[in-house]
Order: sequence, then structure tokens, then C-alpha cells
Amino acid sequence: FGGDFMHSISWIITVVLFFISVILYRAGQEKGGKMASMITRVGYLVIVGSGIFLLVKFGDSALHYVKTLLGLITIGMMELILAGISKNKKNFWQWGAFVAFLAATVYLGNYLIAI
Repeated sequence: FGGDFMHSISWIITVVLFFISVILYRAGQEKGGKMASMITRVGYLVIVGSGIFLLVKFGDSALHYVKTLLGLITIGMMELILAGISKNKKNFWQWGAFVAFLAATVYLGNYLIAI
């Protein structure tokens, strides 16, 4: 298994933890939501670390840098959503942006693995 496998798995686990955080916050379980969001942040570190490794190893085109930027924006949107939910703020546009950036990140990541 290479760095791309670790990177993909860390994305999957982190997104699942993100949704668990959202569900816990919305269910009124502030303590559980905060704990899950802290674990999600550890996932961000693994994603960024493995992403830097892949960028150094395979970053020979502009698309690799675009994918890196999309990934960082996706993580930023996840943080904005969690911050908004924990403060009971409406965040419709953040959800739309999150879905769009996540889809673009996954698509471009799979495309770069295939070429």
C-alpha cells in the first residue's frame, strides 16, 4: 500500500467523522460533537501530511497543485460547517460549497491516480 491508499482512507475516515460530529451536534450532544470534531481535526492532519507526501512524490503537473488547493478548501469548508453548527448558525451555502469542493477533490484525485 502506498501513500495514495493512506491518503484515500484518511479522507474517507475523516469525512465519516465529520458527519458523526454534525449528527451529534444536531442531536444536542455538545460534548460528543466536540469530541468527534477534535478527532476529525486529527484526520485533517493526516490528510495534509499524506497529501504533502504525495505532492512531493508525484506533483509534476499543475493539476496536482489544483487538487491540493481543492482539498484544503474542502477541509476549510468542513471546519466552517462544524463551527456554524456548534454555534447554531444557519450554514446553507457552506453545505453547498462543501459538496461541490468535495466532489471536485475526489474526482480530480481519482483522475490523477488513473493517469
